[in-house]
Amino acid sequence: MRIVRVVLVVTAVAGAFVLGHVTAVPQIAQAQTPVPASTTVLSDLRCYGAQFGPQVPAQVSLRDQFQTTELTVTAPEFFCVPVVKTVLRQKAVMVDGTADRMVCYYAPGGTAYAQSHTASNTLGRLTVANLVPRMLCVPSHQDS
Repeated sequence: MRIVRVVLVVTAVAGAFVLGHVTAVPQIAQAQTPVPASTTVLSDLRCYGAQFGPQVPAQVSLRDQFQTTELTVTAPEFFCVPVVKTVLRQKAVMVDGTADRMVCYYAPGGTAYAQSHTASNTLGRLTVANLVPRMLCVPSHQDS
């Protein structure tokens, strides 16, 4: 059950990351012109479980291809950073089309990182500490 919860949370985090990149207002462009998803370049992400400083819960409405949901976003669970990935011992698979989805894999291993940092996002500013490697999120293409 914990793994299912973790995967759902990471999917939501990755979705928010993608949504932030797709809907971010360019500094020079008009505010009403969102960036089309097909021009967005998604990074591989390494997600760390972490201890987070206090954050005020936020009411949000989320809309994706499956549903629209209003919910309260509470405590963060993962801190994800771009990573350079090299596939070892097997041939890398080529994907047709623009990668516009993320698939997150349980991928523990590596060294925990105890130093504290601050981060800001559309839900506020928070402190991130005691990072422990947990997931690898890979840009993916949804086949028809």
